[in-house]
Amino acid sequence: MISHHCTLVSARHADPDTAADVRQFLEPITETFKRVIGRSHVFLDGTRASCRLNECNLGEFRRAHRVTLCVCVCGGGDAGAQASAS
Repeated sequence: MISHHCTLVSARHADPDTAADVRQFLEPITETFKRVIGRSHVFLDGTRASCRLNECNLGEFRRAHRVTLCVCVCGGGDAGAQASAS
């Protein structure tokens, strides 16, 4: 097996075209993250340290949402009742 390593150091210069592309999306992405899309009665812990080492309640929230979405899209019935049973 051949392995090719690329060392990323500050001595390398950014490609101007790529940097311009990144700058183009920076403001819209920053604004999107400021928008409130919901509220929770509990603190949803989604820190890297918490979710990488253990199960976290943000991960559980995301899983439950995917189940609900799948039930709604894939197979009729009462999505809320089916999702809460899982």
